[in-house]
Amino acid sequence: MNRSCLPPAAFIDPRGVNREEIQRLTHQVLDLLLAYLTEATTRSPLPVGSVQGADIPMSSIAEEDLLEKLRPIIAHSMNNANPGFMGHMNSMPTTMSIVGDHRFSPK
Repeated sequence: MNRSCLPPAAFIDPRGVNREEIQRLTHQVLDLLLAYLTEATTRSPLPVGSVQGADIPMSSIAEEDLLEKLRPIIAHSMNNANPGFMGHMNSMPTTMSIVGDHRFSPK
């Protein structure tokens, strides 16, 4: 696989060459998750409206563009972090399950 055309944070380089890019991306994703989960009481537990024009593209796009496309998808998704959410199959994930859902463990 030719990685030269991929974004710098597409894969974690085992030599640590792209460590800063990986940290920047993971911090952006974490900020997005925290904003959504820590403001859960301000939104309905049910999906609201529909998301148009927020399709995840089939080809590679810039990380910033992808994060912008994720925002409306997250905002209009089921809000199982809301205390009024009643679901036995889709409970709110624990913090450790969110952190542990990575294929790597940052040191």
